[in-house]
Amino acid sequence: MARPKVFVVQPVMDVGRTALLEIADVVVNESDRTISMPDLLVGVEGADYIWMLGDTPIDDEVMAAAPALKGIATM
Repeated sequence: MARPKVFVVQPVMDVGRTALLEIADVVVNESDRTISMPDLLVGVEGADYIWMLGDTPIDDEVMAAAPALKGIATM
């Protein structure tokens, strides 16, 4: 069974990243600035899950870029 792909919208503490890496393939946007819409759209491509802060806009364009999306977690 393939591991799920998780896109993390901003850097998170090592404990969170380590826990995710045990169960999923994880891609983290390492910028400490708010993610740009173009970077968000690229990041969610092929993602099964998005982990983000509540201030990241998830609109129809983002949803269309992530057809495999199964869930969104908000910190």
